[in-house]
Amino acid sequence: MLACSLFSVAPSLCHSRAKRRIPDLFLCRSMSMKPHHAFALAIVLWYLMIPPIGLDNKIDPHAPLSNWRIGVGFQSQKECDDSLKDAIQNPMTPAEYQAAAKATQKAKMKPLTMSEMTKRTAESLCVAGDDPRLKAKAKSALPK
Repeated sequence: MLACSLFSVAPSLCHSRAKRRIPDLFLCRSMSMKPHHAFALAIVLWYLMIPPIGLDNKIDPHAPLSNWRIGVGFQSQKECDDSLKDAIQNPMTPAEYQAAAKATQKAKMKPLTMSEMTKRTAESLCVAGDDPRLKAKAKSALPK
C-alpha cells in the first residue's frame, strides 16, 4: 500500500494487486515515471564516505564531499552510523595497520601514519545516496 500513497496510484488498483501479491510499483502504468526509476527513489542507500588525502599525505575533511571516497554501502542510516561508531571505538591494531601500510606501499602509494588513519576514520561520514553533494562527483566522472 505504501506504493499507492507514494506514487498516487488509484487505491482500487492497489487493493486488487495486493491480493495477488504483485508489487504496485512495477505494474502501475499511470505513473509519470518509469517503474524502475520509482523503485530507485524508494530505496535510499547510505554510504560511509571517507575524506580524501591531500598532497601533504594528510586527510582533508574540508574537501567537497564529491571528492571523498565512497566506502561501504548500507541499507539504512542506522547500519551506517553503527558501523562507523564501531570503527571509531575499535581502531586498527598495530598489526592491522602494518598490513594496511604494506598493501598501500605495494600499490606504490605512501601510507598514512597511524594517527592520520585514526583521524580519517573519525572524520568519515554517513551520507544518503541521494545527497545532492554527491552529484558533483557523478557529473565530473562523465567523459567530455
